[in-house]
Amino acid sequence: MHTHHQRFEVNCSILFTALPLLKRPAAARSTGFDAVAFWWPFAEPVPPDREVDQFVGALGTGTLDVEALFRPLAAHGYTGWTGCEYKPSDAADSATSVGWR
Repeated sequence: MHTHHQRFEVNCSILFTALPLLKRPAAARSTGFDAVAFWWPFAEPVPPDREVDQFVGALGTGTLDVEALFRPLAAHGYTGWTGCEYKPSDAADSATSVGWR
């Protein structure tokens, strides 16, 4: 259980990519996100893998202490959006990859 109260937005250019572009925001909403982002202007809705591969894996899949990152934000009263931009290991299963939420 997360102790922070961050508001998260999810980048639908790299998550929910198994769905058509215009269905991705609804899929994000159904998994608990209140805001979405897309990478534009790009010629295509999803940048090539070589541009995306620099991102880390989904939250909760590595050794990064995510809670420790959010505590200072909360301590300083930050209430803005926190972007979730990562490439899920299985593009067809983005909903599961945001289960940490």
